[in-house]
Amino acid sequence: MRRHPSLLLAVLLAGMIQGPSALQAQADPAPLFAGEDVLELTLEVDFSKILTDRKETNPERPGRILATGAGGEALEFDVMVRTRGKSRLQRKVCRFPPLRLNFKKKQVAGTPLGGYDKVKLVAHCNEGGAWDQRVLKEYLAYRIYNVLTEYSFRVRLVRMTYVDTSGSSAPREHWGFLIEPDDAMAERLGGVSMEDRGELHPGLYDPDSATRLSLFQMMIGNTDWSVVGLHNTVPIYVNERGYFAIPYDFDWSGLVDPPYATPAEVLNIDSVRDRVYRGFCWGADMDPLYQDFLGHAPEIIEMVRTQEGIESGTASDVVSYLEEYFRVLDSDGLRGRQIEGECRQW
Repeated sequence: MRRHPSLLLAVLLAGMIQGPSALQAQADPAPLFAGEDVLELTLEVDFSKILTDRKETNPERPGRILATGAGGEALEFDVMVRTRGKSRLQRKVCRFPPLRLNFKKKQVAGTPLGGYDKVKLVAHCNEGGAWDQRVLKEYLAYRIYNVLTEYSFRVRLVRMTYVDTSGSSAPREHWGFLIEPDDAMAERLGGVSMEDRGELHPGLYDPDSATRLSLFQMMIGNTDWSVVGLHNTVPIYVNERGYFAIPYDFDWSGLVDPPYATPAEVLNIDSVRDRVYRGFCWGADMDPLYQDFLGHAPEIIEMVRTQEGIESGTASDVVSYLEEYFRVLDSDGLRGRQIEGECRQW
């Protein structure tokens, strides 16, 4: 395995970073991401303004969130809302962009939304039932990775009612999900977020975790990520163990398969449904990883089939797509050709 000439220096510099000990117990998630039941929320905001906020930096708009407490009581919170994202922020891609909700942390304390202030919301992108199904498929991608490793973002499914306070449009109801904030994820895992580093050499990453990540990305047919350029991955540094890449944004994957997703030309594939292994040759022991994925296959398939809101045709398509990958992992020949023979050197 070739080593980058500056790798030793990078490792030494990484060791100088002060962060929580790798032996620190993982923190329990706050109430918002501790549960798995669907949250019923109503967002009231001026959507005539929100839906025109398509710049790289957008203003926060005042609104309200209506929810129900654990005892059935009606709850109401102030919230500041702004649009976010990159590709999905473009009007030609999504008429309804992803949002960031900024709560008053003290106001939501002790409620089902407690524990955080700024939380990302993945929304439906466009009108129509197929787009709600894509939200559920992307939510499932996060949940599948939760099954495979703790080094993943927590998510919470929500049934959102959107109320336009300008009166320009009627209330609409859609599936969506909330994503655990980066810093909260890093703290839960006993590390610190290093997403401002710009680039990271692949040799800095924990080999087993990075290989698991690469196998997962191939599993869902996702090539829209990079642990070097930190594209759709957040690196966290854990003392004594090095770096771990935590993936997000799976909408360009073959599992979700939206009409706007196209593979990069350099990959030489026709569709995002075509799988390509994009991991580096980290030197991890592959057999235990293969067996771990295969051992979790029944749980993952059952999770898909029983996902609330998913249509039978959508579930069948996702199951077939995943089973195709499990057959690769269960074959020495296919693993050798499609995974071990395709890992990238550095």
